Amino acid sequence: MLITAPSLLATAALALFPSLPSDVHIVAADGSGDFSTFSAAYAAAAEGDVLYVTDQPSTQWIEIDTKGVTVINTDPDWRSSRLSVRNIPADSRVVLRGITLGTHAKFLFSHCEGPIVLDGAETYGLVPILISDHLIKDCDAVSIRQSLIYPGYAYGAYAPSFPGLRIARSNVLIDNCEIRGLSGEWGWSGGFCQTCCGDGSAGSIGLEVRDASHVRVHSSVIAGGIGGQTPGIYCYSGVSAPAYIIDSTSIVVFADVLTMAQVPSVGTPTILADAPRTFRLPTSVTAGAPFQTRAFGVAGDTVYALVGSNLTHVQLGDTAGVLQVADSHGRRRLGSLPPGGENTYTFPSPALAQGEVLSVPIQAAFVDALGQIRLAPADFLEFRGPGVPIW
Repeated sequence: MLITAPSLLATAALALFPSLPSDVHIVAADGSGDFSTFSAAYAAAAEGDVLYVTDQPSTQWIEIDTKGVTVINTDPDWRSSRLSVRNIPADSRVVLRGITLGTHAKFLFSHCEGPIVLDGAETYGLVPILISDHLIKDCDAVSIRQSLIYPGYAYGAYAPSFPGLRIARSNVLIDNCEIRGLSGEWGWSGGFCQTCCGDGSAGSIGLEVRDASHVRVHSSVIAGGIGGQTPGIYCYSGVSAPAYIIDSTSIVVFADVLTMAQVPSVGTPTILADAPRTFRLPTSVTAGAPFQTRAFGVAGDTVYALVGSNLTHVQLGDTAGVLQVADSHGRRRLGSLPPGGENTYTFPSPALAQGEVLSVPIQAAFVDALGQIRLAPADFLEFRGPGVPIW
């Protein structure tokens, strides 16, 4: 069912989306863009600019420090080995879409007050011994969406292994993701000599949350790594790991989460029986043209759109752990969800100048039959001006 929101379309688009537009920089190693490396493009970019990557060597790291940008990767062969986001202030934000990390991959988000959105990422390690480490620490608002987080693999019984994802002193939303711990390397045997053997290595934790962190997980899979087996008689198989470990100082909320492990997990998350709400946005939108969103919830929910201003991390009640639009300057009632619990809505979009991009926070709030509020995770929606590539 398609619903056009008349009150939205009747309102001037620029009144709904008054943020300042940004510039787009094409990054292509073959010289066809504005810059040949990501590092050069980032150094030249202004706060809030878009770095559109079409071609990069795998050796090029993604390092973002202090200055917030949006990174759009369209090169399927770019597998950077490091993603680092540090020291993002509260009035800034970082959006990362389509990032793939491989070859002893590692990502680190640290000391960020402004929001970070990691969308459509794949992270995994490819080289033995150089094991991946994915860590979020001292960050106020991180959203990981539609991503595969996997730490790589160990080599032998003595190789170190990290959790699929470690979170410390941070507020994090995980939505529609798969997070897996490392499966241990198999032990070895000297053929017919069953006493000539080596131990299997241990599996690693899927998700570790500690140090007063606040995490919400929506519609995701969390799996602990299986210990490596050994074929020898006098050697030992590796120990399997739990899906998650949550310390007593942290709060974790699960909604529609599947956990898989051969051993019990540690810690007690709050498990919601209620269905998580979703507000599906386009990847990007042509400026000046109407666009559609789709809301998924429970039949009878009343849906409201929250547009613009800032993103923050909500830590109260059942909305705990959701990245939310705060102080929105565009709030509109879209209507009630019909039987089936989903609907499509149409919005206007602002006109932009040649080469400009406008990035706007947008979110849906769902009010159920009891008057309780459920928030779909917020995201940034990018409007593309004339001449800006589609993503």
